[in-house]
Amino acid sequence: MDLTFVVDSSGSICNNQPVTTCDNWKSLLDFMHGLVSGMVIGENDVRVALVEFAHSIHTKWDLTT
Repeated sequence: MDLTFVVDSSGSICNNQPVTTCDNWKSLLDFMHGLVSGMVIGENDVRVALVEFAHSIHTKWDLTT
C-alpha cells in the first residue's frame, strides 16, 4: 500500500500559534502516528509520504524515502 498524508500546515491550523504549542497540530501528528504504528513500513510493504501545504507545497518525504 502507498499512503500519502497531505497536511495543512498554514497558520489557520493553529490560529497562528507556534506548532510546538498547537493542540490541533499535536492531534494531527497523533492521528498519523496511530494510523501507521501498526503497519510494517518498508520498500516492499507499506510506503508512506508526507506533503505539507500552506502558501506552497513542501514534500517532507516521499514514498521512496
